[in-house]
Amino acid sequence: MLSDVAELIERAWLSVMMCNDLDENTSAELLLLLEDVRAELKRARTERYERRLRSLVEFVLDEVELA
Repeated sequence: MLSDVAELIERAWLSVMMCNDLDENTSAELLLLLEDVRAELKRARTERYERRLRSLVEFVLDEVELA
């Protein structure tokens, strides 16, 4: 599951970077969120916590798709 979330983080990171429809502040905030999730993922000890981190990454992907 960790590798799945890590791959999803990379996908979300690239999506934010490539999205021209997001303003600069929103892009920066989403990228910071992804960095925080990446750091927390290294400390994740339970599958439940990993699922919560995954949902944050999915939120970022949803935001990019809506832009």
